[in-house]
Amino acid sequence: MKEQTLARGLAAFSIGLGIAQVLAPRKMAELIGINADHDALMRIKGARELASGLAIMQGNPGHFLTARALGDFMDLGLLAAALRQPRNDRNKLMGAIAAVTAVTVIDVVACLMQNRNHSEPGWRVLEPGRYEGGISKDTPHQLRASSDEAMIQHQSGHVYRGNGDAGQSTRSRSQFPAAW
Repeated sequence: MKEQTLARGLAAFSIGLGIAQVLAPRKMAELIGINADHDALMRIKGARELASGLAIMQGNPGHFLTARALGDFMDLGLLAAALRQPRNDRNKLMGAIAAVTAVTVIDVVACLMQNRNHSEPGWRVLEPGRYEGGISKDTPHQLRASSDEAMIQHQSGHVYRGNGDAGQSTRSRSQFPAAW
């Protein structure tokens, strides 16, 4: 999965979760197994989710995915604290902790993917006989010769079109490089 696709999916998830927490805090509290006395906290968490989701959608999501992952760790701490309260449903809380843990792993992976430096040699696969840029040692000379020949053909008006046009070159198709 591409980095941007994963980031956008997490942003959409964050926005959806944030809307649910802001608009229906008691229902969300019931869903995860905590008592409904924490409306304000649930709305604050929802606002944080909305802000994270919208920020991720704005462009460079690396830093905002980091903030989202840190928010997940905070949520895990709050859920662990809620486990100690006798009024809360332990089974639902354990399910919520498992779900938040899974999302945290995905957030951390997305964060690492977005924040990696693509210019570092460790992220590239180098093949024998190739420069770091990915072009073989012989290819630059072949490319130059081929492009020079194409320019001469173009300037003379004898460009090979391959469909029998009047401007067709006298060279047969087999004499041109395979890329043509």
